[in-house]
Amino acid sequence: MATIFQGVIHQFSRKMQVFLQKTEKEKTEEAWRPAVICLSKDSFERYGAMEMMKWISHRYGFGTYIHFEQAYFSKESKKSAEIKLEKLIKTASSSKNNVFVETLISPSNTAAIIQAIQQPGISGQPNNMMLFEYKKGEKEWLTTILDNFSVLKSAQYDLCILASSDKGFGYKKDIHVWIRKEDYENANLMILLSYIILGHPDWKKGQIKIFATFPKEILKQEEQNLIELTSTGRLPISANNIVVLPIDENIKRVDLINQYSNDADLTLLGFHESMVKMENGIEIFERYNKLGNILFVNTLTSKFIK
Repeated sequence: MATIFQGVIHQFSRKMQVFLQKTEKEKTEEAWRPAVICLSKDSFERYGAMEMMKWISHRYGFGTYIHFEQAYFSKESKKSAEIKLEKLIKTASSSKNNVFVETLISPSNTAAIIQAIQQPGISGQPNNMMLFEYKKGEKEWLTTILDNFSVLKSAQYDLCILASSDKGFGYKKDIHVWIRKEDYENANLMILLSYIILGHPDWKKGQIKIFATFPKEILKQEEQNLIELTSTGRLPISANNIVVLPIDENIKRVDLINQYSNDADLTLLGFHESMVKMENGIEIFERYNKLGNILFVNTLTSKFIK
């Protein structure tokens, strides 16, 4: 009976996938929701990426987690990948995880990223975001990600990079979102992701604080602009949750972030393509040494807050 039931489910799943593929896709900004692919080498060393995917996929988004096995394809590497896939499925099942898990075998980092990008969306909607994770202080995988930034842009994907620390996600209480004037496009996506994460039961006692830094001479004007930006959508973002801080030649933004978000359980920071292309681009991700886990966010287009 179990085999018959499983066969029926497989048939239903196939028909549903074909139906979703044929349906007209909703492309309005208001209908946007994250459909995320995560590619990770370190699935069994650190669980931050899987946790992040679990939170994003809980109610509002969709997620595919791919464990990357760096090797040439062979009978042995295929067997190893199958064993690790079974472990991932058990882990996802025990944690009530809605993420679809897969494994990918490739000798090349770039080839693996390109293969992952081309994976179909499990929801019937195309994937629109890529999540990577690396451990702070270990630059090899981060360098690979940044070297392939143009590939991700060609795929028209938003990009999130999770920098994992020894603190992990702490007590899952405080999410800090840092915004600057040049970050308004990233700001909407960062705020949306924060509320999606906060919707998971793991964060039931959590709260979001939005920090913004501006030069002193335009502080009041930009504070009002930010309040208007966050109040025009449907998310319950109160002005009381917005902290605006002045910066000048004596106060660096990095120092403010390290000071105010030292105890945050998750900090979201925006970044731009110009930063990645700088000669010391990799150092931009490594200078927040006093923070816990950080989610760096780069959006392709501005998202509608709703």
